[in-house]
Amino acid sequence: MAPDVEDPGVLKDALRDGATQFLDLTLETDPISQITRQLERMAPVSSLHLFTHGSPGTIHLAGLDLDANALSARSVDLTAWRQHMAEELGKL
Repeated sequence: MAPDVEDPGVLKDALRDGATQFLDLTLETDPISQITRQLERMAPVSSLHLFTHGSPGTIHLAGLDLDANALSARSVDLTAWRQHMAEELGKL
């Protein structure tokens, strides 16, 4: 969850089911790296949801603006997430 999401506790309470885990992203460390480390610890992961803000063509993720160019530049990092996903999700 991005640090600028309003009322994160409300979202967490609504989604808490005993199996869902949350990662509170910080501005001090690259958010892609934070997510990668969490995926490594939790593998195999059956779903991944990002709670953050955006604008047309851009995801604003804990101080990192992910537009088409940034996604392309980070494609190796993002593709590596696949290895931490449950088998049925790794095919996506």
